Amino acid sequence: MSNFKRLIVITTIILVFFLFSSCNTLLSVNVPSIIWSKHFGGSGNDSAFSVTKTTDGRFVLLGKSDSTDHDVWGTHGVDDYWIADLNSDGTFRGQMIFGGTGHDIGSCIRQTSDNGYALLGSSFSNDGTLPGNNGLYDFYFLKLTTAGTLGWQMNCGGSDVDLAQSLVETDDNQYILAGFTGSVDGDVSSHHGAMDMWIVKVNSSDHVRWEKTFGGSNQDYAHSIKQTNDGHYIVAGYTNSTNGDICVNHGMNDCWIIKLNDFGNIIWHATLGGSNDDKALSIEPTTDNGYIMAGGSKSTDGDVTENHGGMDCWIVKLDAWGTIEWQKSYGGSGNEVATAIKQTTDGGYIAAGTSDSIDGDVTGNHGDLDVWVFKLNSEGNLQWQKSLGGTNEDAAHSLVLSDDNGYIIAGYSESDNGNVPGNYGNRDYWVVKLK
Repeated sequence: MSNFKRLIVITTIILVFFLFSSCNTLLSVNVPSIIWSKHFGGSGNDSAFSVTKTTDGRFVLLGKSDSTDHDVWGTHGVDDYWIADLNSDGTFRGQMIFGGTGHDIGSCIRQTSDNGYALLGSSFSNDGTLPGNNGLYDFYFLKLTTAGTLGWQMNCGGSDVDLAQSLVETDDNQYILAGFTGSVDGDVSSHHGAMDMWIVKVNSSDHVRWEKTFGGSNQDYAHSIKQTNDGHYIVAGYTNSTNGDICVNHGMNDCWIIKLNDFGNIIWHATLGGSNDDKALSIEPTTDNGYIMAGGSKSTDGDVTENHGGMDCWIVKLDAWGTIEWQKSYGGSGNEVATAIKQTTDGGYIAAGTSDSIDGDVTGNHGDLDVWVFKLNSEGNLQWQKSLGGTNEDAAHSLVLSDDNGYIIAGYSESDNGNVPGNYGNRDYWVVKLK
Protein backbone atom coordinates (compact mmCIF):
# COMPACT_ATOMS: atom_id res chain seq x y z
CA MET A 1 0.00 0.00 0.00
CA SER A 2 1.37 3.43 -0.92
CA ASN A 3 2.00 6.04 1.73
CA PHE A 4 -0.81 8.15 0.25
CA LYS A 5 -3.36 5.30 0.45
CA ARG A 6 -2.19 4.44 3.97
CA LEU A 7 -2.73 8.08 4.97
CA ILE A 8 -6.26 8.03 3.52
CA VAL A 9 -7.15 4.84 5.46
CA ILE A 10 -5.76 6.18 8.74
CA THR A 11 -7.53 9.53 8.24
CA THR A 12 -10.84 7.73 7.53
CA ILE A 13 -10.52 5.57 10.64
CA ILE A 14 -9.79 8.62 12.80
CA LEU A 15 -12.74 10.50 11.28
CA VAL A 16 -15.16 7.60 11.84
CA PHE A 17 -13.95 7.21 15.44
CA PHE A 18 -14.42 10.96 16.03
CA LEU A 19 -17.94 10.95 14.58
CA PHE A 20 -18.93 7.84 16.58
CA SER A 21 -17.60 9.39 19.79
CA SER A 22 -19.43 12.66 19.06
CA CYS A 23 -22.73 10.84 18.48
CA ASN A 24 -22.34 8.91 21.73
CA THR A 25 -21.62 12.13 23.57
CA LEU A 26 -24.74 13.76 22.13
CA LEU A 27 -26.88 10.76 23.09
CA SER A 28 -25.60 10.79 26.64
CA VAL A 29 -26.22 14.53 26.93
CA ASN A 30 -29.81 14.08 25.73
CA VAL A 31 -30.73 11.55 28.40
CA PRO A 32 -32.48 13.64 31.07
CA SER A 33 -31.29 13.66 34.65
CA ILE A 34 -33.51 13.21 37.71
CA ILE A 35 -34.56 16.58 39.17
CA TRP A 36 -36.30 15.03 42.18
CA SER A 37 -37.55 11.66 43.37
CA LYS A 38 -40.11 11.37 46.19
CA HIS A 39 -42.00 8.59 47.96
CA PHE A 40 -45.22 8.92 49.97
CA GLY A 41 -47.45 6.57 51.91
CA GLY A 42 -47.36 4.42 54.99
CA SER A 43 -46.39 0.96 56.15
CA GLY A 44 -49.16 -0.71 54.11
CA ASN A 45 -49.62 -0.86 50.34
CA ASP A 46 -49.91 2.48 48.53
CA SER A 47 -49.99 2.65 44.71
CA ALA A 48 -50.47 5.76 42.55
CA PHE A 49 -52.37 5.16 39.32
CA SER A 50 -52.85 8.72 38.04
CA VAL A 51 -51.23 12.15 38.24
CA THR A 52 -52.60 15.50 37.07
CA LYS A 53 -50.83 18.85 36.72
CA THR A 54 -52.65 21.85 38.17
CA THR A 55 -52.89 25.34 36.72
CA ASP A 56 -50.54 26.66 39.43
CA GLY A 57 -47.85 24.08 38.68
CA ARG A 58 -48.62 21.54 41.43
CA PHE A 59 -49.14 17.81 40.98
CA VAL A 60 -52.00 15.81 42.47
CA LEU A 61 -51.92 12.01 42.61
CA LEU A 62 -54.69 9.45 42.99
CA GLY A 63 -54.46 5.76 43.74
CA LYS A 64 -55.16 3.48 46.67
CA SER A 65 -53.89 3.05 50.21
CA ASP A 66 -54.44 0.66 53.08
CA SER A 67 -51.95 2.44 55.35
CA THR A 68 -52.80 4.17 58.60
CA ASP A 69 -49.52 5.95 59.38
CA HIS A 70 -46.79 8.28 58.08
CA ASP A 71 -48.39 10.35 55.26
CA VAL A 72 -51.76 8.56 55.41
CA TRP A 73 -54.50 9.19 57.94
CA GLY A 74 -58.28 8.88 58.13
CA THR A 75 -58.69 5.62 56.18
CA HIS A 76 -62.09 3.91 56.21
CA GLY A 77 -61.27 0.27 55.49
CA VAL A 78 -59.28 -2.19 53.39
CA ASP A 79 -58.32 0.13 50.51
CA ASP A 80 -59.33 3.76 50.08
CA TYR A 81 -58.96 6.39 47.39
CA TRP A 82 -55.87 8.30 48.49
CA ILE A 83 -55.14 11.77 47.08
CA ALA A 84 -51.64 13.20 47.59
CA ASP A 85 -51.14 16.91 46.84
CA LEU A 86 -47.58 17.96 45.92
CA ASN A 87 -45.85 21.28 45.35
CA SER A 88 -43.99 21.84 42.09
CA ASP A 89 -40.79 20.64 43.77
CA GLY A 90 -42.40 17.41 44.89
CA THR A 91 -42.83 18.31 48.55
CA PHE A 92 -45.92 16.96 50.26
CA ARG A 93 -48.74 19.52 50.79
CA GLY A 94 -51.53 17.33 52.11
CA GLN A 95 -53.82 14.37 51.54
CA MET A 96 -57.46 13.34 51.31
CA ILE A 97 -59.21 10.00 51.78
CA PHE A 98 -62.46 8.68 50.28
CA GLY A 99 -63.97 5.24 50.65
CA GLY A 100 -65.67 2.74 52.91
CA THR A 101 -64.90 -0.54 54.63
CA GLY A 102 -64.45 -2.44 51.34
CA HIS A 103 -61.91 -2.11 48.54
CA ASP A 104 -61.92 1.35 46.92
CA ILE A 105 -59.32 1.97 44.21
CA GLY A 106 -58.80 5.35 42.51
CA SER A 107 -57.81 5.03 38.84
CA CYS A 108 -57.89 8.51 37.28
CA ILE A 109 -57.75 12.15 38.42
CA ARG A 110 -58.09 15.28 36.27
CA GLN A 111 -58.15 18.96 37.15
CA THR A 112 -61.38 20.36 35.75
CA SER A 113 -62.15 23.61 33.93
CA ASP A 114 -63.42 25.21 37.18
CA ASN A 115 -60.06 24.35 38.84
CA GLY A 116 -61.66 21.60 40.88
CA TYR A 117 -60.94 17.90 40.42
CA ALA A 118 -62.72 14.90 38.93
CA LEU A 119 -61.86 11.49 40.39
CA LEU A 120 -62.81 8.08 39.04
CA GLY A 121 -62.22 4.56 40.27
CA SER A 122 -63.92 1.42 41.51
CA SER A 123 -65.57 0.69 44.84
CA PHE A 124 -66.72 -2.43 46.67
CA SER A 125 -68.05 -0.39 49.62
CA ASN A 126 -71.56 0.76 50.51
CA ASP A 127 -70.67 2.81 53.59
CA GLY A 128 -68.20 5.50 54.65
CA THR A 129 -68.20 8.27 52.03
CA LEU A 130 -69.95 6.09 49.43
CA PRO A 131 -73.51 6.96 48.30
CA GLY A 132 -74.35 3.27 47.76
CA ASN A 133 -73.39 0.13 45.88
CA ASN A 134 -75.25 -1.90 43.24
CA GLY A 135 -73.28 -5.10 43.88
CA LEU A 136 -69.61 -6.11 43.86
CA TYR A 137 -67.49 -3.30 42.30
CA ASP A 138 -69.16 -0.13 40.98
CA PHE A 139 -67.77 2.88 39.13
CA TYR A 140 -67.21 5.52 41.84
CA PHE A 141 -67.01 9.13 40.59
CA LEU A 142 -66.34 12.23 42.71
CA LYS A 143 -66.27 15.93 41.86
CA LEU A 144 -64.19 18.07 44.21
CA THR A 145 -64.23 21.86 44.50
CA THR A 146 -61.22 24.11 44.03
CA ALA A 147 -60.62 23.90 47.78
CA GLY A 148 -60.63 20.09 47.60
CA THR A 149 -63.95 19.62 49.38
CA LEU A 150 -66.55 17.19 48.07
CA GLY A 151 -68.93 18.81 45.57
CA TRP A 152 -70.90 15.73 44.56
CA GLN A 153 -70.38 12.02 44.01
CA MET A 154 -72.08 9.05 42.41
CA ASN A 155 -71.75 5.33 41.96
CA CYS A 156 -72.99 3.49 38.89
CA GLY A 157 -73.02 -0.12 37.80
CA GLY A 158 -74.92 -3.34 38.22
CA SER A 159 -74.86 -6.46 40.37
CA ASP A 160 -71.65 -7.82 38.79
CA VAL A 161 -68.14 -6.35 38.54
CA ASP A 162 -67.87 -2.82 37.07
CA LEU A 163 -64.31 -1.46 36.99
CA ALA A 164 -63.54 2.15 36.03
CA GLN A 165 -60.24 3.10 34.38
CA SER A 166 -60.27 6.53 32.75
CA LEU A 167 -62.22 9.79 32.50
CA VAL A 168 -62.29 12.96 30.45
CA GLU A 169 -64.06 16.28 30.97
CA THR A 170 -65.97 17.20 27.83
CA ASP A 171 -66.17 20.56 26.07
CA ASP A 172 -69.67 21.06 27.56
CA ASN A 173 -68.30 20.57 31.12
CA GLN A 174 -69.70 17.08 31.52
CA TYR A 175 -67.75 13.85 31.98
CA ILE A 176 -67.14 10.65 30.04
CA LEU A 177 -66.18 7.61 32.13
CA ALA A 178 -64.57 4.50 30.65
CA GLY A 179 -63.98 1.01 31.99
CA PHE A 180 -65.57 -2.41 31.72
CA THR A 181 -68.54 -4.27 33.12
CA GLY A 182 -69.83 -7.78 33.64
CA SER A 183 -73.26 -6.56 34.73
CA VAL A 184 -76.55 -7.01 32.90
CA ASP A 185 -78.72 -4.90 35.20
CA GLY A 186 -78.73 -1.73 37.30
CA ASP A 187 -77.29 1.16 35.30
CA VAL A 188 -76.05 -1.19 32.54
CA SER A 189 -78.68 -1.43 29.81
CA SER A 190 -77.10 -3.99 27.48
CA HIS A 191 -74.53 -6.74 27.61
CA HIS A 192 -72.72 -8.69 24.89
CA GLY A 193 -71.20 -11.38 27.10
CA ALA A 194 -68.46 -11.93 29.71
CA MET A 195 -66.87 -8.47 30.15
CA ASP A 196 -67.80 -5.47 27.97
CA MET A 197 -66.29 -2.04 27.45
CA TRP A 198 -68.58 0.36 29.29
CA ILE A 199 -68.68 4.08 28.46
CA VAL A 200 -70.83 6.41 30.58
CA LYS A 201 -71.55 10.13 30.12
CA VAL A 202 -72.60 12.01 33.26
CA ASN A 203 -73.58 15.64 33.64
CA SER A 204 -72.45 18.12 36.29
CA SER A 205 -75.12 17.05 38.80
CA ASP A 206 -74.52 13.29 39.10
CA HIS A 207 -77.02 12.16 36.46
CA VAL A 208 -76.21 9.62 33.73
CA ARG A 209 -76.80 11.21 30.31
CA TRP A 210 -76.16 8.00 28.41
CA GLU A 211 -74.25 4.73 28.74
CA LYS A 212 -73.14 2.22 26.13
CA THR A 213 -71.51 -1.21 26.18
CA PHE A 214 -69.23 -2.42 23.39
CA GLY A 215 -67.77 -5.84 22.68
CA GLY A 216 -68.54 -9.44 21.89
CA SER A 217 -69.14 -12.66 23.77
CA ASN A 218 -65.68 -12.76 25.39
CA GLN A 219 -63.54 -10.23 27.30
CA ASP A 220 -63.51 -6.58 26.17
CA TYR A 221 -61.75 -3.88 28.20
CA ALA A 222 -61.46 -0.07 27.99
CA HIS A 223 -58.36 1.44 29.62
CA SER A 224 -57.98 4.96 28.23
CA ILE A 225 -60.33 7.64 26.87
CA LYS A 226 -59.58 11.12 25.51
CA GLN A 227 -61.56 13.82 23.75
CA THR A 228 -60.40 14.21 20.16
CA ASN A 229 -59.48 17.40 18.30
CA ASP A 230 -62.88 17.35 16.55
CA GLY A 231 -64.85 17.05 19.80
CA HIS A 232 -65.49 13.31 19.70
CA TYR A 233 -63.90 10.56 21.86
CA ILE A 234 -61.18 7.99 21.31
CA VAL A 235 -61.09 4.84 23.47
CA ALA A 236 -58.24 2.33 23.75
CA GLY A 237 -58.35 -1.12 25.30
CA TYR A 238 -58.23 -4.72 24.19
CA THR A 239 -60.48 -7.62 23.25
CA ASN A 240 -60.39 -11.37 22.69
CA SER A 241 -63.89 -11.48 21.20
CA THR A 242 -64.52 -12.51 17.62
CA ASN A 243 -68.13 -11.40 17.24
CA GLY A 244 -70.54 -8.64 18.23
CA ASP A 245 -68.87 -5.26 17.63
CA ILE A 246 -65.53 -6.90 16.74
CA CYS A 247 -65.09 -7.57 13.04
CA VAL A 248 -61.52 -8.92 13.07
CA ASN A 249 -59.41 -10.65 15.70
CA HIS A 250 -55.80 -11.59 14.98
CA GLY A 251 -55.59 -14.07 17.87
CA MET A 252 -55.79 -14.00 21.68
CA ASN A 253 -56.06 -10.36 22.89
CA ASP A 254 -55.97 -7.60 20.28
CA CYS A 255 -55.65 -3.89 20.88
CA TRP A 256 -59.06 -2.36 20.24
CA ILE A 257 -59.44 1.33 19.35
CA ILE A 258 -62.90 2.92 19.07
CA LYS A 259 -63.86 6.44 18.02
CA LEU A 260 -67.25 7.57 19.37
CA ASN A 261 -69.40 10.60 18.64
CA ASP A 262 -70.98 12.71 21.38
CA PHE A 263 -73.92 10.30 21.66
CA GLY A 264 -71.71 7.26 22.15
CA ASN A 265 -72.18 5.87 18.66
CA ILE A 266 -69.22 4.22 16.91
CA ILE A 267 -67.67 6.34 14.13
CA TRP A 268 -64.95 3.76 13.42
CA HIS A 269 -63.06 1.07 15.25
CA ALA A 270 -59.91 -0.98 14.65
CA THR A 271 -58.40 -4.15 16.11
CA LEU A 272 -54.59 -4.17 16.05
CA GLY A 273 -52.12 -6.93 16.82
CA GLY A 274 -50.99 -10.42 15.93
CA SER A 275 -51.62 -14.01 16.92
CA ASN A 276 -50.32 -13.57 20.48
CA ASP A 277 -51.25 -11.23 23.33
CA ASP A 278 -51.58 -7.48 22.48
CA LYS A 279 -52.98 -4.78 24.76
CA ALA A 280 -53.60 -1.04 24.40
CA LEU A 281 -53.34 0.84 27.71
CA SER A 282 -52.97 4.50 26.72
CA ILE A 283 -54.00 6.70 23.79
CA GLU A 284 -53.55 10.40 22.99
CA PRO A 285 -54.70 12.62 20.11
CA THR A 286 -51.77 14.07 18.15
CA THR A 287 -51.34 17.49 16.59
CA ASP A 288 -51.89 16.10 13.07
CA ASN A 289 -55.38 14.88 14.10
CA GLY A 290 -54.18 11.30 14.41
CA TYR A 291 -53.50 9.23 17.53
CA ILE A 292 -50.60 7.65 19.38
CA MET A 293 -51.27 4.37 21.19
CA ALA A 294 -49.12 2.65 23.81
CA GLY A 295 -49.36 -0.81 25.33
CA GLY A 296 -47.71 -4.20 25.03
CA SER A 297 -47.35 -7.00 22.51
CA LYS A 298 -46.06 -10.57 22.47
CA SER A 299 -46.81 -11.02 18.77
CA THR A 300 -44.41 -11.31 15.85
CA ASP A 301 -46.96 -11.29 13.04
CA GLY A 302 -50.10 -9.52 11.87
CA ASP A 303 -49.63 -5.82 12.50
CA VAL A 304 -46.54 -6.44 14.69
CA THR A 305 -43.23 -6.65 12.83
CA GLU A 306 -40.76 -7.24 15.67
CA ASN A 307 -40.46 -8.74 19.13
CA HIS A 308 -37.42 -8.73 21.40
CA GLY A 309 -38.70 -11.48 23.70
CA GLY A 310 -41.58 -11.82 26.14
CA MET A 311 -43.86 -8.80 25.98
CA ASP A 312 -42.54 -5.61 24.38
CA CYS A 313 -43.72 -2.05 24.64
CA TRP A 314 -45.74 -1.56 21.47
CA ILE A 315 -46.27 1.98 20.15
CA VAL A 316 -48.60 2.57 17.21
CA LYS A 317 -49.18 5.83 15.31
CA LEU A 318 -52.64 6.00 13.73
CA ASP A 319 -54.10 8.49 11.27
CA ALA A 320 -57.46 10.19 11.78
CA TRP A 321 -59.35 7.06 10.64
CA GLY A 322 -57.41 4.48 12.62
CA THR A 323 -55.06 3.34 9.86
CA ILE A 324 -51.54 2.45 11.04
CA GLU A 325 -48.94 5.00 9.92
CA TRP A 326 -46.11 3.30 11.79
CA GLN A 327 -45.69 0.80 14.61
CA LYS A 328 -42.63 -0.26 16.58
CA SER A 329 -41.72 -2.59 19.41
CA TYR A 330 -39.26 -1.62 22.13
CA GLY A 331 -37.68 -3.70 24.86
CA GLY A 332 -35.41 -6.62 25.63
CA SER A 333 -35.59 -10.36 26.20
CA GLY A 334 -37.68 -9.91 29.37
CA ASN A 335 -41.07 -8.25 29.65
CA GLU A 336 -41.99 -4.62 29.00
CA VAL A 337 -45.28 -2.77 28.81
CA ALA A 338 -45.98 0.92 28.14
CA THR A 339 -48.71 2.27 30.42
CA ALA A 340 -48.65 5.97 29.45
CA ILE A 341 -47.66 8.11 26.47
CA LYS A 342 -47.69 11.82 25.64
CA GLN A 343 -46.77 13.87 22.59
CA THR A 344 -43.89 16.26 23.35
CA THR A 345 -43.37 19.84 22.22
CA ASP A 346 -40.85 18.75 19.54
CA GLY A 347 -43.45 16.51 17.87
CA GLY A 348 -42.01 13.32 19.33
CA TYR A 349 -43.36 11.13 22.13
CA ILE A 350 -42.47 10.24 25.70
CA ALA A 351 -43.61 6.86 27.03
CA ALA A 352 -43.40 5.27 30.46
CA GLY A 353 -44.00 1.76 31.71
CA THR A 354 -42.13 -1.14 33.23
CA SER A 355 -39.28 -3.45 32.27
CA ASP A 356 -37.34 -6.35 33.74
CA SER A 357 -34.90 -6.66 30.80
CA ILE A 358 -31.16 -6.03 30.82
CA ASP A 359 -30.58 -6.16 27.06
CA GLY A 360 -32.01 -5.05 23.74
CA ASP A 361 -33.22 -1.46 24.00
CA VAL A 362 -33.03 -1.54 27.81
CA THR A 363 -29.96 -0.59 29.84
CA GLY A 364 -29.41 0.27 33.49
CA ASN A 365 -31.90 -2.09 35.17
CA HIS A 366 -31.57 -1.82 38.97
CA GLY A 367 -33.10 -5.22 39.77
CA ASP A 368 -36.49 -6.90 39.49
CA LEU A 369 -39.08 -4.66 37.76
CA ASP A 370 -38.00 -1.10 36.94
CA VAL A 371 -39.81 1.96 35.67
CA TRP A 372 -38.75 2.34 32.04
CA VAL A 373 -39.00 5.73 30.31
CA PHE A 374 -38.14 6.24 26.65
CA LYS A 375 -38.28 9.12 24.15
CA LEU A 376 -39.17 8.73 20.47
CA ASN A 377 -38.97 11.15 17.58
CA SER A 378 -41.99 11.76 15.37
CA GLU A 379 -41.20 8.63 13.27
CA GLY A 380 -40.91 6.38 16.30
CA ASN A 381 -37.12 6.15 16.36
CA LEU A 382 -35.68 5.69 19.87
CA GLN A 383 -33.84 8.83 20.99
CA TRP A 384 -33.08 7.85 24.58
CA GLN A 385 -34.19 5.49 27.32
CA LYS A 386 -33.79 5.43 31.08
CA SER A 387 -34.39 2.77 33.75
CA LEU A 388 -35.50 4.03 37.16
CA GLY A 389 -35.87 2.12 40.41
CA GLY A 390 -34.13 -0.02 42.98
CA THR A 391 -33.57 -3.69 43.70
CA ASN A 392 -37.26 -4.44 44.32
CA GLU A 393 -40.38 -3.93 42.21
CA ASP A 394 -41.02 -0.44 40.79
CA ALA A 395 -43.71 0.48 38.25
CA ALA A 396 -45.02 3.53 36.36
CA HIS A 397 -48.73 4.08 35.73
CA SER A 398 -49.07 7.72 34.68
CA LEU A 399 -47.08 10.66 33.31
CA VAL A 400 -47.58 14.36 32.60
CA LEU A 401 -45.41 17.09 31.13
CA SER A 402 -44.40 19.84 33.55
CA ASP A 403 -44.50 23.54 32.73
CA ASP A 404 -40.73 23.54 32.10
CA ASN A 405 -41.01 20.64 29.60
CA GLY A 406 -39.83 18.10 32.14
CA TYR A 407 -41.50 14.75 32.74
CA ILE A 408 -43.44 13.68 35.85
CA ILE A 409 -43.75 9.90 36.23
CA ALA A 410 -46.00 8.44 38.94
CA GLY A 411 -46.49 4.88 40.12
CA TYR A 412 -45.28 2.80 43.03
CA SER A 413 -42.06 1.44 44.49
CA GLU A 414 -41.14 -1.39 46.83
CA SER A 415 -37.47 -0.31 46.83
CA ASP A 416 -35.48 1.84 49.20
CA ASN A 417 -32.29 2.18 47.17
CA GLY A 418 -31.15 3.07 43.66
CA ASN A 419 -33.22 6.04 42.46
CA VAL A 420 -35.78 5.57 45.25
CA PRO A 421 -35.15 7.82 48.30
CA GLY A 422 -36.80 5.51 50.84
CA ASN A 423 -39.69 3.22 51.69
CA TYR A 424 -42.17 3.17 54.57
CA GLY A 425 -42.97 -0.51 54.03
CA ASN A 426 -44.47 -2.62 51.23
CA ARG A 427 -45.47 -0.27 48.37
CA ASP A 428 -45.28 3.52 48.41
CA TYR A 429 -46.43 6.15 45.96
CA TRP A 430 -43.32 7.03 43.93
CA VAL A 431 -43.02 10.21 41.84
CA VAL A 432 -40.01 11.22 39.75
CA LYS A 433 -39.34 14.42 37.83
CA LEU A 434 -36.96 14.17 34.88
CA LYS A 435 -35.31 17.24 33.41
